[in-house]
Amino acid sequence: MQPDNELPDTEKNITNRLLTRNLPNMQQRNWRTVKMLKLSTKDIFLYKHTIVRNASFTKNYTLVADISKLDIPLLSTKRQFYSYTTDDLIFGITTTVDRLVHLIRSLRFWTRDAGIQCLVMFHQTERNKLETVQKLFEMERIPCFIDITFTERYEERFFDLVNRTWSLVPNESGNYTEKKVKWLLIGDDDTLWFIPHLLQVLNNYNYKKPIYLGDHSDNLAAVKTFGRYFAYGGGGIAFSQPLVQNLVRNISDCNKYRSLFGGDMMLGKCVTEVTRVQLLRNTRFHQMDIRGDATGYFESGIQGLVTLHHMFSWWSPVPAWVSEDKEDIVARFYQAYRSTNFSYLKRYIWIDSEYNKTLVLTLGYSITVYNQPLKFEEINAVEATFCCAELSRRTRTPIAKRQTWYFARSYTKKYFTGAIIHHLYEYSAYASNSSYILVKLYT
Repeated sequence: MQPDNELPDTEKNITNRLLTRNLPNMQQRNWRTVKMLKLSTKDIFLYKHTIVRNASFTKNYTLVADISKLDIPLLSTKRQFYSYTTDDLIFGITTTVDRLVHLIRSLRFWTRDAGIQCLVMFHQTERNKLETVQKLFEMERIPCFIDITFTERYEERFFDLVNRTWSLVPNESGNYTEKKVKWLLIGDDDTLWFIPHLLQVLNNYNYKKPIYLGDHSDNLAAVKTFGRYFAYGGGGIAFSQPLVQNLVRNISDCNKYRSLFGGDMMLGKCVTEVTRVQLLRNTRFHQMDIRGDATGYFESGIQGLVTLHHMFSWWSPVPAWVSEDKEDIVARFYQAYRSTNFSYLKRYIWIDSEYNKTLVLTLGYSITVYNQPLKFEEINAVEATFCCAELSRRTRTPIAKRQTWYFARSYTKKYFTGAIIHHLYEYSAYASNSSYILVKLYT
């Protein structure tokens, strides 16, 4: 199926009504600036994350002409050993009231999934502010319980967090060991959890075994400074049921680790030395110790994103010309990954040798056109658009001659033959005319 050079009249009207409310600069735009790429959502590429094709996409002066139909799986049909739900999970975080005001959007991002159970713990000196916090949670429909700790040092509260969060879990019977919840998840207060992806990862593990799951930072300096024995808390940590119960029983034996720098380090020592369970690494947990523009990180071929960390405080997911509205950016992220499911951030690459160009579609994030054919080693390296971090993954210097359209909005249209998901990608850099690429996903 060949891509269209412009939208048909019926689609112009529907799309224009939908988008002018959200993208002000589209009011006066010419629909001929919209290029279209049609894709089909099938299972051919289910087990691949980066697809490379040699094909012309610049012929006849249209951005995506003559690209063959591409099959993209939006649902995961891969057989998994287990089938957990949000009822099997409980989350714990500790924060302060002042930080919560700025981080409420992060909490709202992942707690909207049905069945989420969570605890947010504050220091007892903030007790008089917790009624306000409760009202904020009710207004934002955040289903978390609120608790207090008497432990003054912030990092040491992680031991209390494990104890208090697990104590919320009801027993299926009078037997202490028969807890209903199967996994305890601990993260920082600015950790973003992608719940469907988290469940997909956990479905590979037996909760009846002692499992300590997470990953290191991919910042080599951080790993060199703090070590490799523990799961970094910003990237999120998963503890299976028997491991949590063992931790709770032996938590007093872990007080000797309270002088360590971070709460995740304390938990790591407690798990590895007291319970004798070693870290099981999974690279889908992302500590994200980078700074600046994270475009190259997101375009690098991330698979099954489970967590993000430090968004806005250390790095920005998009350049300032895309948006400086944090609420808008988080809303775009949520809409993008929900509409692409398990194909979020999959990469589809066309190398046009005839015109010396490369098009990289990172599904739900961006479309980048490079004015050169990318080599294999360039495709498999992280483009260092960010700063201040040497990664464990191979990186390359940014390519100046490129143009990037970022995900703007998603909408679905239903037909007798099935639904079509539309992704609109926008380029509107400073002092330039806006242009758009519409990606149509045929389910």
